[in-house]
Amino acid sequence: VHAEYKATSWLSLEGTRGCFAHCDFCDVHTSWSGFRKSSAERIVDRVLALAAKHRTDRIKFMDNVCDTWAERYAEILIERKLRITAFMECRVHHPEVYWTKLALSGVEAIQVGIEALSPTLIRAMNKGTRAKQNLLVQKWLKELGIDSLSNIISNHPKSTLREVAETKHVLSLIPHLDELSFSNLALLIG
Repeated sequence: VHAEYKATSWLSLEGTRGCFAHCDFCDVHTSWSGFRKSSAERIVDRVLALAAKHRTDRIKFMDNVCDTWAERYAEILIERKLRITAFMECRVHHPEVYWTKLALSGVEAIQVGIEALSPTLIRAMNKGTRAKQNLLVQKWLKELGIDSLSNIISNHPKSTLREVAETKHVLSLIPHLDELSFSNLALLIG
């Protein structure tokens, strides 16, 4: 029973708290009184200690954005010839080598901040990224064997019918990439 449970269990770890971005649909950048992060070296040390203590190498990073430390974290694991199975959340603005390093270090699943495929809607959301980056990252993740658990926001108050049609068109062109989930935008009090 223990072996079966362990095979499907993940250790949770946090390397950062909050978010450095200011997307208009999210309040994470204000939730933790600003953005705080640990060093990649400290995160690797914590991961290895947890993995040894619990005799597992499956880590689910609970960060909203792992971007500030993920590449160096991967480099350290690669240098030490270690591979730790991991899930992360990242933004899409990184080059292909960034995603390759993550794959080589053991990252098997990532949720990237796609949210939209229409360039005008991405700008309206204040994402600070581009539609081309969204598509490139989906391509790279597929090629690297990393599961993309990303989503598109629907019902965004700034979206237009033209942007919805554009998104549907782009989705029809990429059936070979991982399917994107839909996340309905809902405004909450507070």
